[in-house]
Amino acid sequence: MNNFYITLAMSIITISASSHAQERPDYCRSLLNKECALVEAANAELKEQPEYCKQGSDLSKSPISLSKVQIQICKVTQGRGMPREGTQHNSTPHDMSQDSDMQFARHMKEIDDANARRIEDITALAREYMTPYLNLIQSVQIGYTCGLSDSNTASIAITRIHNSMGKELMTSGLGVDKAIGEMNDKVEQALDDGKRMADNGACENLTPADRERLRRIIDGIYY
Repeated sequence: MNNFYITLAMSIITISASSHAQERPDYCRSLLNKECALVEAANAELKEQPEYCKQGSDLSKSPISLSKVQIQICKVTQGRGMPREGTQHNSTPHDMSQDSDMQFARHMKEIDDANARRIEDITALAREYMTPYLNLIQSVQIGYTCGLSDSNTASIAITRIHNSMGKELMTSGLGVDKAIGEMNDKVEQALDDGKRMADNGACENLTPADRERLRRIIDGIYY
């Protein structure tokens, strides 16, 4: 015998002793005193509706299968053990809000990752764009160091190349400060490389055609 039936039996004894002194409830009108005591005990003790009351159980398929006591017990315990609608409504928005926050965080991370990749790609492309300009600056420096151009012409030619590089970087989409800083460093490196090459025998290795080509490059940029 399980604990429910022990409790139920004790409740029956208590209710039976006082039933003569109390008015019978509505659900006991067609029941004997003993049957009424069973329903009252179930009403007082049960936290959930019995399984036989629930739709789909063997007994609930036909009301004829239920006794008068069971029918009344089903009535007085109707709705017990079911989740409260208020609890469901309170928890659902909270869960949905958490899901929404997580989805938003993932979306923002995807955007940040995509932006990082885009900046990396733009930087690589901007460096490719700078390479021909840097080669020109290096050539102008070699021509000047080798005596193929005067200081003023070479300086103006290098400034114009430098300005063209700046305009190219401004339209590349990179951060201006970072891009210009990197460009200035590379220009200085190109100037140093050109001077070093000229000092290390580049001038002696120039053919007449090379010398004329350098003159035309510098003059073309200057004029």
